[in-house]
Amino acid sequence: MAEIHLSTPGPMPTDAPAPARPSLAYAWYTLGVLVVVTLFAFIDRQVIILLAEQIKIAFRLSDMQLGFLQGTAVAMFSAVAAYPLAWAADRIDRRLVLAVCITVWSLAVVCCGLAQSYTQILIATAMVAAAEAGLAPMTFAIIPELFPPEKRQLANSIFALVSVATGSIALALGGAMIAGVGAVQPSLPPELAGLEVWRLSFFAVALPAPFMIALLYTARLGGRGKTAEEEAQTQETVVQAGSLKDFLLGRGAAMLRLYGALGIANFGYQALLAWVVVIGLRAFSQTEAEVGAAIGLAALVATPVGFAMSLLLTRLFAERVGPAFPVRLLMFGYLVSGPVLGLLWLAPSAEVFYAIIFVGYAINITMGMILPTAIQSLAPPALRARAISVNFVVNVLLASLAAPLVGFLSDSFGSEPRVILTSALMITVPSLIVAGLVLLTAQKAFAEALAEARARGEAA
Repeated sequence: MAEIHLSTPGPMPTDAPAPARPSLAYAWYTLGVLVVVTLFAFIDRQVIILLAEQIKIAFRLSDMQLGFLQGTAVAMFSAVAAYPLAWAADRIDRRLVLAVCITVWSLAVVCCGLAQSYTQILIATAMVAAAEAGLAPMTFAIIPELFPPEKRQLANSIFALVSVATGSIALALGGAMIAGVGAVQPSLPPELAGLEVWRLSFFAVALPAPFMIALLYTARLGGRGKTAEEEAQTQETVVQAGSLKDFLLGRGAAMLRLYGALGIANFGYQALLAWVVVIGLRAFSQTEAEVGAAIGLAALVATPVGFAMSLLLTRLFAERVGPAFPVRLLMFGYLVSGPVLGLLWLAPSAEVFYAIIFVGYAINITMGMILPTAIQSLAPPALRARAISVNFVVNVLLASLAAPLVGFLSDSFGSEPRVILTSALMITVPSLIVAGLVLLTAQKAFAEALAEARARGEAA
């Protein structure tokens, strides 16, 4: 891509060999637009979790069915849709791709509110997940086209941090929105006032869609595809690096343990996170608004704490521990977070429950800031995205099983309010401990694989 800087973001000539980079101010504005769209997407996604208990009652669902609705439908359709959306975004105007995505997921959210059966709301929820799947990959593809190399890491880090905070804000806003819909329901026209609050809430969160689409067209998102020369250079780099299969087989001892441990840990976390709102409602008699606000605040505060801890731990121990530092930090994080989250079973009040959730979030976010290093440092540049995508697929497949498994256990154990908490922790705590123990055996293999990568000049 040509390193051309423009003072103003004017239209690009059609015969340009590659899109020119906009001014830095416009680049930050575009990133801000993507953050706003991400917030809108997260609200649509979180409202499904916040309304889970009302949906269960309305359709007389078992906890296992609710688990499929919250976990499996979202995870599987996200995995299926992500690559085709990324493929389209590399070939046509990304604003158009995202506009279609916003339209589809907003209509799917409306369909959630119109659903008359479990099958209908399951399909609608899956469509929400599928349409939202391309948002984060597209954003990370856009950032290198917006920012010069010296600003790129900062932009990536800011988007990653803001994405975590945005998810927390979306949870809090979603809870407040549900409470607001309930408050104004009596004053609505009769056709709407007679509907359940959960249906009206789905309609409400879809309303900003036209504004979001209009906002997209004020930004520069590109997506014209690669020139023939750039494509040839890419293919040459890939050939030199070898295939992904060769890479995985060559460093299988390290990668198998690493992928396995990350997948097991994500399976454990998802078992709790998919049900955390329902646990608050049942075990601690909270409202959707109270749970959304508290969990959102916990995650929001944990984000800067986790970011600061990742920097501090890297500064204190990275050089001392050596190449195995990322794996060792993940190992300790999983071994600590398992027992910490296990304390949720003893929580005597909602306040203690939320405090423990905050600590769990802080540990998880700390590891999340280090996690990419563990994979990126092993993979050559031409294979790095695909190596990370393998981890994504493993995580999605395992995470998709967690929520329905918790629901199955809950259905089997009875209807006592804390049964859902017990069922979740029966999966979460052992999974995190097992993931930590797997990484305990991976440190030597990881260090040896990294030394080999450095010797070949492949490591970051």
